[in-house]
Amino acid sequence: MWQRTIIAFSVILWAGACLAAASQLQSSDCLACHGDPSLATTVQGKPVSLYVSDQTFQKSIHGTLGCTDCHSDIKSIPHPSGLTKPACGSCHSGELAAHGQSVHGKAILRGDNHAAGCLDCHGNPHEILPSTDPASKVYHSNIPGTCGSCHQQKFVMTASGLSTQVFFSYEQSVHGRAIFAGSQRAAVCTDCHGAHDILMAGDPKSSTFKFNVPSTCGKCHAQQEQQFIESVHGQAIGRGNWLAPVCTDCHGIHTIQAPSKASSSVSAPALAQITCASCHQDVRLAREFGMSPARVSSYQASYHGLASRLGSTVVANCASCHGSHLILASSDPR
Repeated sequence: MWQRTIIAFSVILWAGACLAAASQLQSSDCLACHGDPSLATTVQGKPVSLYVSDQTFQKSIHGTLGCTDCHSDIKSIPHPSGLTKPACGSCHSGELAAHGQSVHGKAILRGDNHAAGCLDCHGNPHEILPSTDPASKVYHSNIPGTCGSCHQQKFVMTASGLSTQVFFSYEQSVHGRAIFAGSQRAAVCTDCHGAHDILMAGDPKSSTFKFNVPSTCGKCHAQQEQQFIESVHGQAIGRGNWLAPVCTDCHGIHTIQAPSKASSSVSAPALAQITCASCHQDVRLAREFGMSPARVSSYQASYHGLASRLGSTVVANCASCHGSHLILASSDPR
């Protein structure tokens, strides 16, 4: 009888200790189970690992947190199944709000299962590294690969009514080639489109909205931006004239090439035959700006134009006489 009493009392003490511990759960308590590499479950018929490497977690940006800081609905051990996923927005409210208004966030609200959420870009929450760490998915030179994990997948892009060509064009561009050659300064996706707040190009708040393009490119190309602002094109854009060209109208968007390359839209032959001509031989645009559309045809009929059409890369083209970013009216003393 006294033995049963002692056993029962011991069980009560053990249960009380467990309840007390449950109210002050430590990460080590969770890792008693989740530190087992074989721990797994099944979600929608697919095996999912529940293993968390303590060493990897400690190195992550969340390493100073405890498990229940994110898994706040866990009150005791063992915990029930079917727990809610941690809400990143409980700490990152600004980023969540920006994402909610972005093309990705709105697509998720529409039920698009392929649209990017936090984990798609940042990775496993137990392994997220600072953006300054070269191993981070959002380290500057890793951004194209991170965005490309979706944007180079044809079935993902087709389902969203988009094309994978954008990603492959960037890879071959002057920016993409510089990044893959090891540059830490060349533009990546987020430099132009933003990170959490990516908006459609037609949205006036978008960094790729036409009137915002000069300032977006100017983050890297400040001198060229200032020259453009002073130019006839920049002044027209400043007045809100949608027909005036900005950086991307001449250089391209994702396909930007160095001017020295024959495939560049601002190479010497392309300037005279295609890029400048696309606007300056347009009758409607010529009338809008009070210019003669015959300027292109008169150049093409000249010695310079004929030499250019025959492939000369040294003969004078439009930029040779008018300049490139700082194009000024002939009445300007400069």
